[in-house]
Amino acid sequence: MKINKQSNKGFTLVELLVVISIIALLASVALPVMNTARMSAAVTTSTLQAGGIHKALMLYANDNEGTFPIAENSANDAFRKMFPDQLQEEKPFYVQNSAWHASSKGGKGPDGDIGNKPDFAQCLERGENHWAYLSGLNTTSTSNLPLLADGFSEQKGQYTDVPNKKGGVWKGTKAIIVYVSGAAKAESIKSADNFKVMATRGGQKVELFSTGYSEEIDQNNLFNPEE
Repeated sequence: MKINKQSNKGFTLVELLVVISIIALLASVALPVMNTARMSAAVTTSTLQAGGIHKALMLYANDNEGTFPIAENSANDAFRKMFPDQLQEEKPFYVQNSAWHASSKGGKGPDGDIGNKPDFAQCLERGENHWAYLSGLNTTSTSNLPLLADGFSEQKGQYTDVPNKKGGVWKGTKAIIVYVSGAAKAESIKSADNFKVMATRGGQKVELFSTGYSEEIDQNNLFNPEE
């Protein structure tokens, strides 16, 4: 009786190389798409968090004759004044991969410890806040003035496309801005504009964080997070 033998021959080297090449090609296409989707989700989450901080700022203003908290040396100073009456946790001040958190204990951002009365000194310590702040405004200020923004680079009002640098969390493509009105937006930024947020005023393109946009904006009142 004749027995048919089945071939156990596997892939040839050429076939394996073809398969590997196809997998590499698919990965090269999929990874950028996944990274873009991941960043888009992070921007959405952070925008919502910033909107929540604005609500707390409004509550503070309602209790203080319409005035938003004043910053002395950093944005943290102003935000700390909302604890514990308007805010009870530090989580809204954390943005994943923000270089502003590098100086916190362990480099992980807020530790959840807000301290105790009277000054809540452990609240929003160095490296526990991502957000920049325009101090000196109140609820009657022009509604389209920026009140809260992603922490800048070392140059106030400017960002960077270097992810591990301060101001580079969105890789020089966006900046989250919350206006006095409460509108929270992820504004586009470009290298051609030196990674600054631009706006239109009188038919001309001007820097958002400048007196060219509004005389109510004083660079001396623009505060980065505490380093």
